[in-house]
Amino acid sequence: MHERKALRDLVMDEAAARGIAREKVWEWACLAVARDELRVELPGRASLETRLHGATTWRGLIGEAAAAAARGNDPARYQWTRHIILDPVEFGRWLDRWGRGITVQPKRAVGAKPTLREAVASFVAKKYPKELPAGMTLKAIARNFEEKSGRAVSERTVRRALGRR
Repeated sequence: MHERKALRDLVMDEAAARGIAREKVWEWACLAVARDELRVELPGRASLETRLHGATTWRGLIGEAAAAAARGNDPARYQWTRHIILDPVEFGRWLDRWGRGITVQPKRAVGAKPTLREAVASFVAKKYPKELPAGMTLKAIARNFEEKSGRAVSERTVRRALGRR
């Protein structure tokens, strides 16, 4: 039998190790617990149907945490998440099945076409090698770029290509 860990620790460790947003792992894990897809140990050997405060059960509390995580809140700040215990191996296997095929932060492929901002920066460097002429506006640069390349560009993209915010 493996050493058991708190749900809070497992979510934080696995999210970091897999490069997945912590809120997403929280949402998935809480939903899995609420749907009985993940076996958990609750304090005092309670069941998910055990009432806590008023009409709320453990299942309801965990379901609310899933909804909070979906809105971008981090349930790690709730003290009760430290008292839900799971098997780390079972959690890892479950997350492998649940998160299969998810690319969280897609990378640009090697040899991919440059972005429009990079194209504008290259155009400006070639057309004005020393510095921009006095009075040259972002609108004029955008118009010149469009005439040369046939691609429309906004003043904002030109500003960012020049390294300005």
